[in-house]
Amino acid sequence: MDDRVMQWRIGLMVLVSLAILVIMIMSFGPKDSVFNLKRLWKPNYLVAIEFPEAPGVTDASPVRKSGILIGRVVRVELLDEGGALVTAEIERGRRLFNDEVCRINRTLLGDSTLEFVKRREFAGEKQEIPADTTLHGIVAPDPIQVVGNLEANLSEAIRSVATTSSRLGGFIGKLDGLIGDDEEVARRKERVDAIVEKTFETADAIKNLAETANSMLGDPELREQLKSSFAQLPQLMQETRQTIGRMNQTMTLVDRNLVNVEEFTSILGKQGGETILRLNESVSKLDRLMNEALVFSESLNKSQGTIGQLVNNPELYHSMNRAAKNVEELTQQLRPIISDARVFSDKIARHPELLGVRGAIKPEEGTKGIPSLGGLR
Repeated sequence: MDDRVMQWRIGLMVLVSLAILVIMIMSFGPKDSVFNLKRLWKPNYLVAIEFPEAPGVTDASPVRKSGILIGRVVRVELLDEGGALVTAEIERGRRLFNDEVCRINRTLLGDSTLEFVKRREFAGEKQEIPADTTLHGIVAPDPIQVVGNLEANLSEAIRSVATTSSRLGGFIGKLDGLIGDDEEVARRKERVDAIVEKTFETADAIKNLAETANSMLGDPELREQLKSSFAQLPQLMQETRQTIGRMNQTMTLVDRNLVNVEEFTSILGKQGGETILRLNESVSKLDRLMNEALVFSESLNKSQGTIGQLVNNPELYHSMNRAAKNVEELTQQLRPIISDARVFSDKIARHPELLGVRGAIKPEEGTKGIPSLGGLR
């Protein structure tokens, strides 16, 4: 074999080896590398997602949406301020929207998957998320931790069930004591039957009452009376309003009187001392007057005084009565004498000459008339 053939074969082997190396590099290289065969064969886009933690998330962890694989994790980084930044490669043609959130789900074996789920509370317009946007994800609870919490809650629930069962047993015991034995249950059943029977009787009475009411309301005359009564209601309301108005006027007058009383009491409060002194003096005078009246009544009750003798001594009363009668008789007897004296005085006035010398020397006519004009001269 000559050298030219040997060189050709060696060169061909080198070319094949380089091709195999490039294929292996592109097949097993980093998923976000530009030399990745899948990126060259099927171009995808990267999405950065921040999580408070990323337990179990590694390179090549699956990314799902609605249970369908749409990509894989290509890089997991620890942030300086805390948390983790996960870079996921999403297949081109798979779109993400702002009403979705990425959640890390963990299995019992420790494997983690990223899944885009709908937000529980979303308000706004649904829009597609750009490829260069950094998303914020959430972490689902750990199933093992949930099981632990469930165990604690289950223990508490079992204790609650035991407590409830014990209380239920006590309640059933009290209920048995309240219900009693079979005989007492039978007696109570009889009472219940009697109550039911009375209830039926009451229902029949109510039915009869309703029928009676229907018959009464069915009477045309009664309906007319009811209509007239309802027609008089406005007038009754008007009279009631007038009565209330009068009551308001009366209350106004009462208020005025109360104001006057208040003024009177204020004046009385200002002049109360002087008024009380006057009242005390009046009471003192009245007390003295009552004492004097008491002394006078006591003196009347006594028989030593004149008035007391007159009140208590019947003989003195009879004597005074006889004296009054004598005075009356004497008055009757004096009446003719007084009449005669009047006649005598009248005669003397008419004829004064009867009494002396002057009358004999100068007789007069005996009249009481006006003197003559000659005499006046």
